Amino acid sequence: MNFLKSLLPTTRRMSNSRSHISKLSEEPYQKYSSGGYHPTRLGDVFDEKYQVVRKLGYGQYSTVWLAQDIKTNGVVALKILQADFSVDGMRNYELEMLRFMKSDGSTHPGKRHILSLCDDFQHHGPHGDHICLVHEATGPDLAKYQRRLPEAQIPVPTVRQIAKQLLLALDYLHRSCSIIHTDIKPGNILIEMDENEPIALRALPSDVSKSSEFYMASEPLPMNSDVSTINVFLADFGTASWVDRHLTEFIQPRCLRAPEVILEAKWDASTDIWNAGCVIYELLTGKYLFDGCPSAAGSYAPEHHLSQMVALFGRFPIDLLNRGQASEKYFDSEGNLKGIPAMSGFSLGGFIENGSFHSIQEKEDFIQFLQSILVLAPEERKPAHLLLEESWLNKEYR
Repeated sequence: MNFLKSLLPTTRRMSNSRSHISKLSEEPYQKYSSGGYHPTRLGDVFDEKYQVVRKLGYGQYSTVWLAQDIKTNGVVALKILQADFSVDGMRNYELEMLRFMKSDGSTHPGKRHILSLCDDFQHHGPHGDHICLVHEATGPDLAKYQRRLPEAQIPVPTVRQIAKQLLLALDYLHRSCSIIHTDIKPGNILIEMDENEPIALRALPSDVSKSSEFYMASEPLPMNSDVSTINVFLADFGTASWVDRHLTEFIQPRCLRAPEVILEAKWDASTDIWNAGCVIYELLTGKYLFDGCPSAAGSYAPEHHLSQMVALFGRFPIDLLNRGQASEKYFDSEGNLKGIPAMSGFSLGGFIENGSFHSIQEKEDFIQFLQSILVLAPEERKPAHLLLEESWLNKEYR
């Protein structure tokens, strides 16, 4: 089969009718309006060289498309931001950081685990002017990969590789770039595309049929089927901050949020470390470490999130509570949670269920690894370069 045609959507595209829209779980259709998403169609050409051939996905502020570089016949991922978010400070931060990393000349091994910027330009459309970011084309994100697996559990050896690469990426960001990602989650960690698939498209642009429809289902590219050599990239710097210049103070996916963020204390690069630890746990177990819910049927609340931290790690340091602007909402003057009975007797080891550990020793080393990350006091968390020296990431287990 012609490779270009193999990348086109395999499902029948339906018209943009109300019945079609209601059947798709994609970006909010109502945001296809002034200041919102750009109505992108298969066959559209951007910046006179990127021709859209497939929808890869979407985010809160953008849609992502597979495009053929007409001049080189290569394939790229084209991220088209909503018009309103193409002019605000948030997007300027993202573009500023991506351009910085593109031009910094660093040889740090973590740089290859950042989804780098290949090109950027502005596109004028019916809903406004849109920043367009061109990246390397990749396979699916880790969240999609997890959904294919029993209990959403990634095998331990694969999680080990992902953890190493994620920490290398964070060490590069923190020490070489002075950047804090602030939004580490499985959906923002992308898997390398299958190397056995041709990377270059050998079809002429005319082989792509023009479409009148712009609202369609996402179809990510295939990942490398050999997970023993998995390669991942940390992506999406839409809410990232410089170490000395924050975009916003309230950050991170709520169930992965660091304690200092919930308490509204000052935060730094160590918040990424906490975030990464929660993600690594989630990849291995298929579950959130903290869900912030009082019961299985409850909804998230910060006080319950904090109570779960106390149950697992003990009392919060008074110094941390004193630094938090929101601490008085949740804790009394002696450091006790307000209105929530204290729980105790829990341990990380009791929560870790994954049958692919090679030995009891490996599981113990993994627990020790997480305990070096998930420390309530941010200043006591190990930075990425020291975590890379942990036994679990370096021993051979048989």
